[in-house]
Amino acid sequence: MHSGDRVHAGQILMEIDPAKQEATVASSHATEQQKLAVFQYNQIEVERQRKLFEQGVSSRDAFDQAEQAYKNSQADYESAVATTRARRRSSATTTSRARSTASWAMFPCTWATTSLPPPCSPRG
Repeated sequence: MHSGDRVHAGQILMEIDPAKQEATVASSHATEQQKLAVFQYNQIEVERQRKLFEQGVSSRDAFDQAEQAYKNSQADYESAVATTRARRRSSATTTSRARSTASWAMFPCTWATTSLPPPCSPRG
């Protein structure tokens, strides 16, 4: 397809190679799993510190630190889950189709190194 060609509704205008997006999703999922492991460890640790504190074996400071680490790791994990979910949604679209019959105009694009394809804009 070239600038000025006529396109018809539903015609494929471009297809994006999903390999980079799939790699980004896989990396995000791996980060999510790592954050889950830290969260699960801190969940066990806060309960252990709670019991030790209640028995008078551990200090209030040690318990508070464990509780803070638990809350931080929970937030990190929830953020990682949301990031993975968003990246999966954005990587699902790899084909762009014409919405109506029209002339196709192409503009030079500046591609940045990101996980999502950048928008194109006309250059003067």
